[in-house]
Amino acid sequence: MSLGIDRAKGDAFFADQPSELIPTIVQSSGPVGLSQVICQQYYINAEYQSPAGNQPGNNNNSLFVWEGGPPIQAQNAPVGSGTASTNQQQGNVVASPAGNPFWSTDYVIGYSVGPAVSGKTATTYPNTVASAYIPGGVGGTAPIQYFGTTFGFVAHGINPSQIQFKYSFVPGTNPNANKAFIGFWGSFVNNVYGTVPTQSVQIMGPMSGGTMIMSGLQLSAGGQYTAALYTSGFPLQTGASAPTTIAAWMQFTLAAP
Repeated sequence: MSLGIDRAKGDAFFADQPSELIPTIVQSSGPVGLSQVICQQYYINAEYQSPAGNQPGNNNNSLFVWEGGPPIQAQNAPVGSGTASTNQQQGNVVASPAGNPFWSTDYVIGYSVGPAVSGKTATTYPNTVASAYIPGGVGGTAPIQYFGTTFGFVAHGINPSQIQFKYSFVPGTNPNANKAFIGFWGSFVNNVYGTVPTQSVQIMGPMSGGTMIMSGLQLSAGGQYTAALYTSGFPLQTGASAPTTIAAWMQFTLAAP
């Protein structure tokens, strides 16, 4: 009996809502990226901008350096690395060579919002949210190319039961292999780093950019919501603390067309 009543309530909810809902972003993680890169023999220094609310030092944010590029070489061991030393959202991070000094070859650097992850056979680097391609390395004169992460909505992609998100990571990212996912809360969340999402969906595509549908929702005009794009961590474990591998997040409201 109660199941029928609950189903009827759900039907009434959807019947009362418009077939399309329009999002307005109220607050977001802000632009995330690298800039002002300096490449020398014994260090690479980069200015970083991490997501709002992030604590780079506590969350093991790192800078990795690979030969080649512009795609990151996340399945290969880096030739240099360094860690963020403070919890400032914006600052500088320095990578040192792992062996030989940096020299005049192409490098790509990646700012990671989490540490390396050791598997059964290899160590991978799934948490890169920003990268910079350095043509020519030390002494190179070609412009440095910068790449970041984006997170938003597909146009006309929201109705009372689902949201179609769009996303892009830096070139060379494999979200599916990294267990990247989208988390969702049915309200504004002040601390996304300390709050476990109430719903989540794994990103299934192997490409660095694409779209993903989260269904089974009950969304309404006038509602307030929060969503976050995570580089890794799916599936969420019951009782575990909130993952901090956030690439981007946003608070948004919905309205009728």
